Amino acid sequence: MRLWLILLILISIIGCSTKFSDASSHRYFADLIGKNLTLLRAQKLCERRDNDNYRALNNVGIIEPNEYCDLKVIANLPIGTKLTIREVKEKWVPMAGSSWYAIGEISFNNKVHEFEYLYGIFQIRRAPWESSEVPLKRPLPDKT
Repeated sequence: MRLWLILLILISIIGCSTKFSDASSHRYFADLIGKNLTLLRAQKLCERRDNDNYRALNNVGIIEPNEYCDLKVIANLPIGTKLTIREVKEKWVPMAGSSWYAIGEISFNNKVHEFEYLYGIFQIRRAPWESSEVPLKRPLPDKT
């Protein structure tokens, strides 16, 4: 009985850990990977606390100009700023579900910054480099 209980606990711990997977080939993101993109809406590049319960991979993020930046604003990014998306990651957390993050690079003031952009948790929102033809909110990516 004790061995069964220990085995059950181990399986629960191993099976309930945070998992990352590559979502770059999903139809929402595939056409963006590796291309030079342009911001169509002003944003800011923000250094944030590294908090494993919230951040996916990077503590520098692209956020809306009116969003709170808890450490420091690295740069205000005007419309027309160039960036590249390297990949999109899905982060799965037990009991919370999935979230999607674009991981990329942006050059600003002669310095390259790696960043992440939170595409969404309960839905996928239009990214600041996507045209107004893309819906403001889309259903979560499926596994197909």
